[in-house]
Amino acid sequence: MPPRGPSTPPPATSARGNRGGMKAKAKAKMQTLRPAPAKRTCHKIPPPPGMPKVRKVGANRYGCPHEGCNKDYSRAYDVKHHYWDHVDDKLIWVCMECFGVYTRYDNALKHFKLVHNREALDEDILMIQCSADQIALWGL
Repeated sequence: MPPRGPSTPPPATSARGNRGGMKAKAKAKMQTLRPAPAKRTCHKIPPPPGMPKVRKVGANRYGCPHEGCNKDYSRAYDVKHHYWDHVDDKLIWVCMECFGVYTRYDNALKHFKLVHNREALDEDILMIQCSADQIALWGL
């Protein structure tokens, strides 16, 4: 091996690779990246009209406040979602890309991610409150 000093450049070998090419590729990739879309905010299901306050029935248990209903859940959110079963009006969610209709928000989100290949934003899924007659028109 020849002597190396401060003025002798390191030997060029194929094992080191081309660092300049790697930087150029990374730079090109960064330039093609789009800014992240605005995050979807937590979409809350509104309480049904006239819904009484959710009652706590035990440690981490919440009961349905509807008279005669003995169902309880581990989250108050689930009670609110369940209480919609006791009212005539219902909620539906519509995908604004393909106009698919869903009776549950989480199913609309799953659909959007699988079919449209991205996370849904607030404006991508529209919540509509419908009467039972209107629900029948949607075929749900």
